Amino acid sequence: IEILKLLSNQAAISIVNARLYQQVVDHAAILEKRVAERTVELNRSNEVLQQTLDDLHAAQAQLVQKEKMAALGQLVAGVAHEINTPLGAINTSAGNITRAIGEILTGLSLIYRYLTPFQEAVFNELIGEIGKSKELLTSREERQIVRRLAKELGDAGIEQGRDMASLLVQLRVYENPLRFKELMSHEKKSFIFNMAYHIATIVSGSRNIHTSVERASKIVFALKSFAHFDHHGVKIEADIKDGLESVLTIYHNQIKQGIKLIRDYGDIPKISCYPDELNQVWINLIHNALQAMEYKGTLTVGIGRQPCSVVVTIRDTGCGIPADIQHRIFEPFFTTKPAGEGSGLGLDIVRKIVEKHGGTIDIHSKENEGTVCSVSLQFL
Repeated sequence: IEILKLLSNQAAISIVNARLYQQVVDHAAILEKRVAERTVELNRSNEVLQQTLDDLHAAQAQLVQKEKMAALGQLVAGVAHEINTPLGAINTSAGNITRAIGEILTGLSLIYRYLTPFQEAVFNELIGEIGKSKELLTSREERQIVRRLAKELGDAGIEQGRDMASLLVQLRVYENPLRFKELMSHEKKSFIFNMAYHIATIVSGSRNIHTSVERASKIVFALKSFAHFDHHGVKIEADIKDGLESVLTIYHNQIKQGIKLIRDYGDIPKISCYPDELNQVWINLIHNALQAMEYKGTLTVGIGRQPCSVVVTIRDTGCGIPADIQHRIFEPFFTTKPAGEGSGLGLDIVRKIVEKHGGTIDIHSKENEGTVCSVSLQFL
C-alpha cells in the first residue's frame, strides 16, 4: 500500500511538472511573439525617424542654398559691372591695337630708310625700352616729369623740347632721355616717334587685355566657387584664404567705391572642412559688415592661428548692434533690415554651419563703434 501511495504521489508530481513545463513553453512562445512584434514596430519607428532626419538634412541644405542664392542675387548688378569693366577695356585695347598695327604696317617699312646704322641702333634701343616700366604716374607726377625733361632737352639744344618730353613720358622712357638725342634731332623725328608711339600702343594694349582677362577670369572663378554646392557632404582639405578672397572678389565693386579694405592674413595651414558652406559664412558676415557701414568705412579681414584652431575675424566700422537686441541676433527670422533686404536666416545659418564644423562664432559690437565677428575652426 505504501509503495502504491508513493507511486501515486510521484505520478501526481509528474503531471504537475508537465503542466508547469507546458505553461512555461506557452509563455515563452507568447513572449517571443511579442518581442518579434515589438522589434518590427521599433524597426518601423527607426525607419520613420531616419527618414525624418534625412528630410531635415535635405531641408537645411536647401535652406542654406536658397539663402546663398538670395545673397548672390543681390550682387548681380555689381558683378555685371565688374565683368563689363574688363570687357570694355579689352574692346578698347583691341581697337587701339588694330589701328596701331595698320599705321605700323604702312610706316615701319619706311622708317629704316631715314635712319643711319647708328640711328637704327638708337631706335631699336627706344623700342626695347617701351613696355619695361610698369610704374603708374598721377597726372601731377607726369606734369612734373614733363617740366623737368623739357628743361633738360632745351638745355641740350633739342627743338620742341616740351613736345618731345611729353612723348617720352607717354612712352615711359623718360630716364636718361639724351641717349635718344640722335632721334630727337632728326628731320623725321615726328614720323619716327609716331611709329614708336604706335608700338607702345600695341604693347600697352596687349598688357591691358592680359590684365582684363585675368580680372574677368578671377570674377567668374569666384562666382563659380561661391555658387557651387557640394551635395556629397564630404570634407576636404581647403585654404580658408581662398574662400575669403572669392567673396571679396564678388564684392569688389561695392568695396572699391568707399571701403578701405585691410587684409591681415597670418600663416595658417589648410583645414578639413566643407568649403562651399564656409563660403556662405563669409558671404553673410561680409555682406552684413558692408551694409552696417553703408558701404563707407574700413573693413578688416583677418586670419590668425591658435594652438588647435584657425580664427577668422571680420571687423567693420559701422553703426554697430544695439545692446538690447544683441542676444537675439542668432534667432531664426529675426532681422533689423527693411522688408525685402533680409530673411533673418543669415546668422542662424552661419551659426549652424560653424557648429557643424565643430567651431564657434562670437560677435562683439558697440553702437556707433562697429562690430567684430570671430569664427574659430578646428584644424581637424
